[in-house]
Amino acid sequence: MKTTNFIQGLLLSSVVILYSCSSDTDPAPLTITDCNGIENGTSLVDDCGDCQQAYAYNYVMHTVTLLDDTAGYVLLQNEMLVMANDPTNPYWNAGCAPTVAPDTYKFERDGISTVSHGGQTARLLMGAQLYSALKDPSKTEAELLAMFNDGTGFGSVDFNGETIDLDASGKKLGNKTAAYGSATVKPLYDAMIAEAANVVFPAWNNGDLASAGVAGYHQGAGGREVYVNAKGLEIVQGFTKGLIGGLCVDQIVNGYLSESKLNSGANDASALSAGEYTDMEHYWDEGFGYLYGLEADREMPSYSGNGSVLLNKYAGKVNTSGDVDMTAVYDAFKLGRAAIVNMDYVTRDAQAAIIKEHVSKILGVKASDYLRDGATELGNSSPDMADFFHAVSEGYGFVLSLQFALDGTGNYILSNSQVNTMLDALNAGNGLWDVDAATLTQMADDIDAAFGL
Repeated sequence: MKTTNFIQGLLLSSVVILYSCSSDTDPAPLTITDCNGIENGTSLVDDCGDCQQAYAYNYVMHTVTLLDDTAGYVLLQNEMLVMANDPTNPYWNAGCAPTVAPDTYKFERDGISTVSHGGQTARLLMGAQLYSALKDPSKTEAELLAMFNDGTGFGSVDFNGETIDLDASGKKLGNKTAAYGSATVKPLYDAMIAEAANVVFPAWNNGDLASAGVAGYHQGAGGREVYVNAKGLEIVQGFTKGLIGGLCVDQIVNGYLSESKLNSGANDASALSAGEYTDMEHYWDEGFGYLYGLEADREMPSYSGNGSVLLNKYAGKVNTSGDVDMTAVYDAFKLGRAAIVNMDYVTRDAQAAIIKEHVSKILGVKASDYLRDGATELGNSSPDMADFFHAVSEGYGFVLSLQFALDGTGNYILSNSQVNTMLDALNAGNGLWDVDAATLTQMADDIDAAFGL
């Protein structure tokens, strides 16, 4: 239907051009009839298939005068002209059938599924393997960076009964990490990988004991074993929790579900065959994939993990927190996808806003939780430092992630500089060896306030 409007506009432009170039011997200018039957009229067909007219609106009496054609019409006092497809015209698309969400995230064209997010599933599987590799002291910096930035070193994995060759998938983690926002962020992930391989792993292999300013091994009274850098940071935790925001949330809220991304995708399904999808449908599914791509049943997710170490795992953890409603997120994904099929972009954007707000809050909830866990441990008469390092290292990664979160209006909740200030506080002096409970509690309070928790 939008194609009809475009062609109609193009023909109108042609009329103007032909008319302006005519001479005494030229034939009469071309005329076209609009959807209201008026030659060279201004009526247009909206996305619902309804013919809409321009009208004069009296903003004092609140009356409408429909116009077959605007040519020669003189606006009366207190009147304004509203064209058929003006964004302020409440009649435009008013006749569309309301979008209804399906029971599950199941969308088909001629009986074949149009949902595709294989690239996101591959990256989530890569994330799980990289997490394991960051706990393997035999790995080198080159091997770890190849996994992160080149998408190699993974091999094949079995997933839901399917064998996926990750090395041959063409997918990478690094080029999708911190893809939006400050260009200074992606190097932080590379630096953590380098420090893990070049500082923590040698200390690990040597059996060095960790202490303030010294990387190595620490075992807590409860039996937990951690390997930390000189600042007390368990890098595997800081990196992986940072990837939740820098990869998954960033790609969902700032990438695939952004209006600029969705609106740049074609959504004309009229010429598609069975199982084929439009660009816009696919973008939405890719955003869905970063959250649900490892679910055993993506049509009815259970947040059971299924090997996930990234966003899906923590979505399940916060679902009963009272601050994040993952049922609302899933329902919004379903309704938003149905709205795309129905070309109902008002509903689509409303559902995208729900997803962005609640998915972003996962980061705030977990950052605050882990920092408070660390403060609580320090408050014990005999703190278990292994538990402390582990909790605050997870908090550190979630703090790094916070800069990718959006509020309900689509604005960043915390800026890159605000996040860096928090990270600097955690790294000051000997880092986690020096940080006190009051600092951690105040940081958690500030996060709660920023995220409205």
